[in-house]
Amino acid sequence: MNITTLIILLVVAAVFLFILFFRQTVGSRIVRVRMANEDLENILLKRVVLEGYQPDAEGLSRLINGKAREFDIKKSELLTESQLLDIMYTKIIESDLITPDLRGDLLKRLSPMLKIIEADQVKELSLSGK
Repeated sequence: MNITTLIILLVVAAVFLFILFFRQTVGSRIVRVRMANEDLENILLKRVVLEGYQPDAEGLSRLINGKAREFDIKKSELLTESQLLDIMYTKIIESDLITPDLRGDLLKRLSPMLKIIEADQVKELSLSGK
């Protein structure tokens, strides 16, 4: 075995170890954030459509906090309440499995919450700008 082969083997081993450890540290955090966001979206969609859940700001905040703890990530890394509601609105509109009557009812139930959360965000932005 000559020196070139040895160097190539060392480089390949180093790249493999880098990929392995990156996946376990930074990479796993990125994956956990993505999985937590997907879980939030799916849970909220199921509860709103199947059970008639009426989301409120406190409930959404608690759900986000709980998922952050469950997936061992920061709340700030997850979707905000407003982003979650926007996603819910979009999924309800684009779903062919939801009847038009149910779709209209769901959107009516989500609209007040969207307005409340957006008004809260405008207040926070105006206060932070001062």
